[in-house]
Amino acid sequence: MNIFSAGGILDRFLEGYQERKGQKDMAEMLSYGLHHEGAPRILLAEGAVGVGKSLAYLFSSLIRPDGTLNKETIVVSTSSITLQNQLEQKDLPFVQMVIQNHFGERINFVSLKGITNFCCLREFERYKNILKVDYPEIYELYADGTGTGEQPDEIDYELWQKITTNHSDCDGQTCKYIDQCYYERRKERARVADVIIINHALLATDWYLSKKYGASVLPPYDILIIDECHELEQSILNFLGGVLSITSLERLEAKQSSVFEKIAEMRFVDQDQIDAIQDAFMYSAVPAIQAVDWEGLKKLVETITEENTPGELITKYYYTKPWQVQVQNVIASMEEVLERADEKGVLFVTPVSRYKNQFEELAEKLEWLQELPNHVAIWVEGQDKNKAIKLTPVNVNEFLEAFWEAPSVTPPGFLGPRFVLTSATATVNGTFEYLKEQLGIPTEEGATLEGVFESPFNYAEQVTHFFIPEKFNPKNDDFDDQVLYGIKQILKHSPYEKTLILFTSYHQMNKLVPQIRLLYSRTHVVLEQNPSMSKEFILRKFQESERAILVAQAASFGTGVDIKGNKNIIITKLSFEVPTDPIFKTKERLVEEAGGNGFFDLNVPIAAIRARQQVGRGIRSIEDKAIIAIFDGRIVNSRWGRTILGSLPRMKLYRTI
Repeated sequence: MNIFSAGGILDRFLEGYQERKGQKDMAEMLSYGLHHEGAPRILLAEGAVGVGKSLAYLFSSLIRPDGTLNKETIVVSTSSITLQNQLEQKDLPFVQMVIQNHFGERINFVSLKGITNFCCLREFERYKNILKVDYPEIYELYADGTGTGEQPDEIDYELWQKITTNHSDCDGQTCKYIDQCYYERRKERARVADVIIINHALLATDWYLSKKYGASVLPPYDILIIDECHELEQSILNFLGGVLSITSLERLEAKQSSVFEKIAEMRFVDQDQIDAIQDAFMYSAVPAIQAVDWEGLKKLVETITEENTPGELITKYYYTKPWQVQVQNVIASMEEVLERADEKGVLFVTPVSRYKNQFEELAEKLEWLQELPNHVAIWVEGQDKNKAIKLTPVNVNEFLEAFWEAPSVTPPGFLGPRFVLTSATATVNGTFEYLKEQLGIPTEEGATLEGVFESPFNYAEQVTHFFIPEKFNPKNDDFDDQVLYGIKQILKHSPYEKTLILFTSYHQMNKLVPQIRLLYSRTHVVLEQNPSMSKEFILRKFQESERAILVAQAASFGTGVDIKGNKNIIITKLSFEVPTDPIFKTKERLVEEAGGNGFFDLNVPIAAIRARQQVGRGIRSIEDKAIIAIFDGRIVNSRWGRTILGSLPRMKLYRTI
């Protein structure tokens, strides 16, 4: 079906439409892979900046090769809420309009975010009197139960934590506010949507709950499109990681009283059933919980946090067997409570099930502390009374392997779930091998369908200057001075009014921001990444300002940011993983145990992908012009640096400023 060619469907709806070969070729590959029986179920597509990969995967998944509308459920996952909102507010409304005009049918789409992005009405009720007096504008947002219930662009973090919840504390279907719940109402819309837009954090939640507890956040889907797939591993690592601290233990111990109260609030349960479940909880679970040597366990945590330097991997084994036995007794006692509920005709006792899950996670952490498995990074984080033990299994590839497998039995005509993984930076050195290794994607011949699609942008012409001052080196004592000098030179000579400065170090950024403000606050709007303001809000201010400087961390603003127009992009330093980072050190150890090289096999590909992403912020349309500067001379002075340089688009290189 002619969608992307000149004279095709898009040509009718987009004024000045120009055919993009990369977009057309990508859509054709995806269309074949998604709709032909016998095609590989896993599709890997690198669509360089400017290809228009969003429209390529949306139209190819929604319209079959024979020109009919696809009625399957499609989930699109992207790396951030910013990109999620872009799909919801820009791309999908356009696709919806085209399909409605061409087919006479309307597709429904919904954006589904994690539970912590919504106000919890149970918690709101608890704090509403305080909110009404001290935060009237927040109170008005949620008081009548209408609206989306989503977190506003600007709100104090601690205040938001009071009126939201998480999966562990949510009562689910047994909550008395379930019918008005913002989160549940959004999930209901998702159950009947043709396209569901999510982010990787929610996808990680869904996969984790599915694998661990047989539960699910998402409705069943036929096609899963993972956009910005280079970010998926980090999202899953963030979710798999856990914390063990004195505070977390105190909360876990104290939660028994609130669980007892929540049992009484369950909906559609008779009083005699509630009494029976509460009795079972009181006489079975509570004694087991109280039998745990909580003080001894807290003392153990205190000992571990005192004996180990924050940020360094723990290498000492700690004997936790007595507590493992006690925690297993708690788990068994809660299973007895659930069995008693089942006997009484109550199939789901969410407060008890969620509480049991938390003890199962504690049992796993205690086992890791005793055995120190080589695939788990364990370290101490924080200072003074805020110290905590962090535990993160790093083998994301093993965790994901099961999700790529084809179902053993499928109904006639059902192709099984199909997966599209796409990004502007999905390859390293021209292959998808690094991505496959990261995510546990099968490597045997025929398991995947792959394509790399080139950008229509002419970087050699549109990037008017590409600076790499070879004497600038992060290892130099005067590197901060070099960076500030470079910024001043770029802004002095550049004809462009907007500048994005990307740092890899908070310390360096915080040191230089006051000097940048002193130099430019009279002539520019100087914006700084701020946890109290959403990324979208900051970007909107930057876009709307006539002359602006945005100072931010490369990890947040160096990827997934779409700012059209002429600009300067200043990358202060190549973005490697910190060699001492416990998760990276654990991954590096696994690579080296397998005979690889941690720096060349892990860190160089990571830096190459990040550099490509950051450079890609410069040119966002065929009209854009940009000056791009990388203040890290190692990229031209070292063998590994030249590997990274070779992965970037071809630009005319200048080595002086």
